[in-house]
Amino acid sequence: MTSTSETTPQPPEYAPQPAEPSQRSASSRELAGKMRTKAAWNKAADQPTITPLGRADLHMHSHYSDGLGTVQDILTFVGQRGELDVIAITDHDTIEGALRARELGLKQENSLEVIVGEEVSTREGHLLALFIEERIPSGLSIEQSIALVHEQGGIAVIAHPFNRVFRHSTQLEVVERLKHAPLEAQPDGIETLNGSFAGIGSSHLAMTRNRRRYGWPETGSSDAHTVTAIGCAFTWFEGSSADDLRRSLLGSATMPGGRSWQTQDYWKLASYWARNGRPGHPTYIERLRQLGQSNRLASLRLFSQIARRPLVKHLPYRGTKTQVDELDHRVEQEARIPH
Repeated sequence: MTSTSETTPQPPEYAPQPAEPSQRSASSRELAGKMRTKAAWNKAADQPTITPLGRADLHMHSHYSDGLGTVQDILTFVGQRGELDVIAITDHDTIEGALRARELGLKQENSLEVIVGEEVSTREGHLLALFIEERIPSGLSIEQSIALVHEQGGIAVIAHPFNRVFRHSTQLEVVERLKHAPLEAQPDGIETLNGSFAGIGSSHLAMTRNRRRYGWPETGSSDAHTVTAIGCAFTWFEGSSADDLRRSLLGSATMPGGRSWQTQDYWKLASYWARNGRPGHPTYIERLRQLGQSNRLASLRLFSQIARRPLVKHLPYRGTKTQVDELDHRVEQEARIPH
């Protein structure tokens, strides 16, 4: 009998030797890193592009109400600055200037879009009506005004609320009422940054109260009455067109930005109003003239003439009769001037 012995097979010389634990971990980390990098590149290629942010100034005035600039002045200034994508002309209780601005804006070569708007004088404060085609009448309740804006498919924004000094500012009790109003009478947004005097001391309050309680879309606007103040405060929105702005407002994707008027803007406006008066308001000289012609002062003028005439005749004035008569006539003329 022959005996056989079992032998253990030896690995061939070319077989790879098992790597050390440290080498295995290093190679696996390197492979995992390459795979993550490749996956990241593939994922980045599938991502949509980032939507740019546009700027809009939704509250300004032209010479169609109490602004100093013409419609063409406004379009020229905004076009030269190139910082705004959309503007809204919101004259007081009229849309004539906004319609004219939109007509002229379509003829310009830049990408600026003009929204037809109006600052409506309601019984409880001013309201911004945007994207409208017909004028909203003044003197109605704020709920009625908002409902009329919605009937046109427009957007209603509360203008410069919570200012205790400015009589056209919507106060807290009215805003609370709008919070619980029917859906058609609720605002679509609230102006939480107003660059004019109407926003002093109230813009921060409006922003805080809205974010804590109301949750309406926020806007920022210059409320410019001078051309140079346009764009000082503005609204950030997703996109660059008027349609993008509308979608952003309805989707609560807007944010206020900017600053308040500069000193020169206040000075220009005050100087103009002092010389020419505000629309619908007489100048200081005109008020004096109206006061002098008022029937309420007839008795006072008569008393002045009776009281001053004897003094003239009893004065030791040495002159001709003609000079005395001229002096008497001058006194009567002075008595007609209100003091």
